[in-house]
Amino acid sequence: MAVKIDQYQTIGKIVCFHRKKAGLTQNQLANLAGLGKTAIFDVENGKISIRFSTLIKIFYVLNIQLSLDSPLIQAGTGGVYGKFSLQTYTPGKLH
Repeated sequence: MAVKIDQYQTIGKIVCFHRKKAGLTQNQLANLAGLGKTAIFDVENGKISIRFSTLIKIFYVLNIQLSLDSPLIQAGTGGVYGKFSLQTYTPGKLH
């Protein structure tokens, strides 16, 4: 199943909302995440070719939690690998 384009726009709206609540400009968020300002602009405007690593850096700075859930994986592994949550992230290292 392909991700719908409006889902990229939803991610962008979430990032924009959290950035503004944090009182950050796009440039400030980019600096904190170690990215260029264009990356923040692209995410907030729903660009579909954003790297996953870029999103993770932005989510980390804005304290946005990402969870993945797969019923197929749960069924095949007894639930061991069915859920994955990026609650703690250090650039370059996942816990």
